[in-house]
Amino acid sequence: MLARHDEADRTAEINRAGVAIARQALGEHGFVLGDIGPFGGLMEPYGEVPRDAVERAFREQARALVEAGADAVIIETQTAFEELEIAIAAAREAGAPAVIGSIAFDRMADEDDVRTMMGISPEQAAEFMAARGCDVAGLNCGTGVDMAMTAGIVRRYRAAAGLPVMAQPNAGQPVLEGMRVLYKEMPEQMVAGLPGVLAAGARIVGGCCGSTPNHIRRFRRSSTAGGRRREGDDRRRGGRGRRIPALGKAGRVRRGRELRRPAPQADEADPGRRPQARCQGAWSTVGTRRASLRKAMEETR
Repeated sequence: MLARHDEADRTAEINRAGVAIARQALGEHGFVLGDIGPFGGLMEPYGEVPRDAVERAFREQARALVEAGADAVIIETQTAFEELEIAIAAAREAGAPAVIGSIAFDRMADEDDVRTMMGISPEQAAEFMAARGCDVAGLNCGTGVDMAMTAGIVRRYRAAAGLPVMAQPNAGQPVLEGMRVLYKEMPEQMVAGLPGVLAAGARIVGGCCGSTPNHIRRFRRSSTAGGRRREGDDRRRGGRGRRIPALGKAGRVRRGRELRRPAPQADEADPGRRPQARCQGAWSTVGTRRASLRKAMEETR
């Protein structure tokens, strides 16, 4: 994608800067996800882009994100297994502490169901991501997929594979007005469908196209104040409720019980000193934070 703007030689630089900016904005609250999106074309034999070119591009991006300190890599808006597989392999090769795969589904015109542009069903997607070693199975973006249909996809993911599920639907459907593409679903409209998505089993929720900070704030307030959980969660958690992290478009997981960066531990040699590292001026305890993320992923299964 950067090649279209003559910026391909700055791929690593731009991705490192993105991680540093997100880390600085978050401070000690939450985790930074490095985002690998679709490369913007079709691979051979469906298109003209060679597979090895996509492999090189994803390896470079994944390596830059992980080296910059991203806590996980999310591979978003995927519609084809061929591309998703390459991106998962690149993230694993780079040493990503966690890998999230996220699929974009479209509502079918002739029946009340969804498939990706390449014909992939939710069950096939969930099984594929589990088999390839993803830590979280996600869905985002898409066409005609509202909050109710998002909840249905989450249920199908959960039935097909045992991975935690992340859901990031669009804020309604786009409309063209005055040569501008607009998403008109307001935060209160979108959040009305959140209880169903959470009840279906989503453990991380957020928004994709058209969502704003206000949408994510409403998601956060609703998911923590409502105490809505999947059936059986209380029994597994000793009767205590769980907070659901709200994920914004910038790849920031807001602090919750499931995904919370731990407080730094005192230095054994000097109990009054807290071990810290610096990443572009932002507080970071990389080893502890990544261990916490891995633990959180296991707890959400």
